[in-house]
Amino acid sequence: MSAFLWTLITPAFIASLVSIAINLRADKVRANRELVTSSFETTRKLIEDAVKSAADYFPLPAPRRTPISEAKVWMSDRSLRFALPSLIGNSSSELSKELTQLESSFDNFIMLLTGGSFGSVNAEADVKHFRLIAAAGAELGAKLLDLRHAELRRAVERDPMSRFLNYWTTPYGERLSG
Repeated sequence: MSAFLWTLITPAFIASLVSIAINLRADKVRANRELVTSSFETTRKLIEDAVKSAADYFPLPAPRRTPISEAKVWMSDRSLRFALPSLIGNSSSELSKELTQLESSFDNFIMLLTGGSFGSVNAEADVKHFRLIAAAGAELGAKLLDLRHAELRRAVERDPMSRFLNYWTTPYGERLSG
């Protein structure tokens, strides 16, 4: 009778241990993904805020520019200078192409954000410069999304469970040719 009970209990016990291990791994991956996604979303929001603060500042001539609008542009610049490097630091070194493009777009955006007639007391309304900032902000946002998609692809490709499922759901002929 005890041998019969062991044959019933042992597979259930092993299955529950495997299930717990898989769930712990999935929770860890999910938490990491949510942390990285939150960092990306925060940085994207900072880019949007920087473009909005530039919209309040650059289209006005110097006498109509307020110290508050200048401070908003300056704070946007500082916030981005602190946010993006930590985001890049947490990214995989395997994504050097995407990181290089993102850093280049970041440098261009920061240069435009505090360049032009920023801080000048004799400045005219500079709508052209604001358009350059908006375009650079959009490009930086796009590069940020490219990096995020590459990070997600890399995470899926490295995940053993995803590779296992991909192997068994890919038709046999495609596995041979790939």
